[in-house]
Amino acid sequence: MTPTNVDIAEDYTVTTDLPAGERYELLESDRRRIALRVLKRRRSPVELSTVAEAVASSEEGVDARDDEAVSHVAVSLHHRHLPKMDDLGVIDYDPRSNRVTEVW
Repeated sequence: MTPTNVDIAEDYTVTTDLPAGERYELLESDRRRIALRVLKRRRSPVELSTVAEAVASSEEGVDARDDEAVSHVAVSLHHRHLPKMDDLGVIDYDPRSNRVTEVW
């Protein structure tokens, strides 16, 4: 399979070997796209709380100063989005330590 450039944000591109269907699955969620952009800008390992705060501050209608809103984002990332991204091989997420230890 030939590596494909996947635009994850206006100014970031990831080279990956994901088939088209998996690329669409990865990028269909705004929250996953924002998380990828956040992770790309940080050195690993990155704590879940750091990702959740950054994602919350980037989402429309979410106040990153609201602990309950950030907690809701963190739960969503932990249970749905980061495991999916890990399954697709885009990141390495350890749910026991709540850390993204490697980004593509």
